[in-house]
Amino acid sequence: MSLVMNTELALKLEIRQLRAELTASESRFRNAMAKLGEGVIIIDAKGIVRFVNTAAECLFKSKAAEIVGKEIFGTRVFEMKSGGFHTDLIKQMEAPKGEGTRVVETLVEIIRQEVEDAIAQMRVVETEWEGEPAYIASFRDITERQKAFNALQVREAQLREKTEQLEATVQKLKETQAQLIQTEKMSSLGMLVAGVAHEINNPVNFIYGNINHAHQYTQDLLELLELYQEHYPEPVPDIQAAMEEIEIDYIKEDLGKLFSSMTMGTERIRNIVVSLRNFNCSQGPTTPNN
Repeated sequence: MSLVMNTELALKLEIRQLRAELTASESRFRNAMAKLGEGVIIIDAKGIVRFVNTAAECLFKSKAAEIVGKEIFGTRVFEMKSGGFHTDLIKQMEAPKGEGTRVVETLVEIIRQEVEDAIAQMRVVETEWEGEPAYIASFRDITERQKAFNALQVREAQLREKTEQLEATVQKLKETQAQLIQTEKMSSLGMLVAGVAHEINNPVNFIYGNINHAHQYTQDLLELLELYQEHYPEPVPDIQAAMEEIEIDYIKEDLGKLFSSMTMGTERIRNIVVSLRNFNCSQGPTTPNN
């Protein structure tokens, strides 16, 4: 009988020692988890929260009692479709002994009450809790970094827009400069044309204005010659020889045609001068022509 009692007492002492060791181990675990800078939540296979450390309480802005025993995925934690850090990857980490441990890393949004929602990098690792399959989810708060990243993206978009506007302005300035150069060239050409028109216009006007007089004077001389021939049909031999030599009959016949051609030619030159003046006027103001 004493042997049985001694055995029972030994077993009770061993159970008590194991419980003390378990309590101490759990206390060390909780202390270690509480001191971690990252939020840590342990979730069982059904998605129910079983443990929350102090950092997770601060991140979720909720007491552990408000989170433990509840589901957080799909209610307070939502995976972000795009976060800019390329964290939506699934990695396979191989342990030294070749045992595979699946680690899922992603970017999540954490819904919080009465304060701004948080953005965190979440890592989920397979583990065990109280002998059952579970998952450890660690959260690193990157809200401020994400804000800075978003602000940087906005700033980059603004800079790109300003760069495009400046490039368009530079292109417009180049086109304006090319137009100004072309205008200056045309203005210089207009001044040159104005000078040429001015130099041609005066002598042409002089010639054109005197052709009619010259033609009239010539006609008067021809009529006098005919009157002389009428009254003196038989000139002296020297005059007769000179008239034959210069072909006086041909001259009388061709002289009218000659003046007509000269008049036509000066009129064409005058028309050219008028065209040059019109060209010059279309290029802008120039010096006046006579």
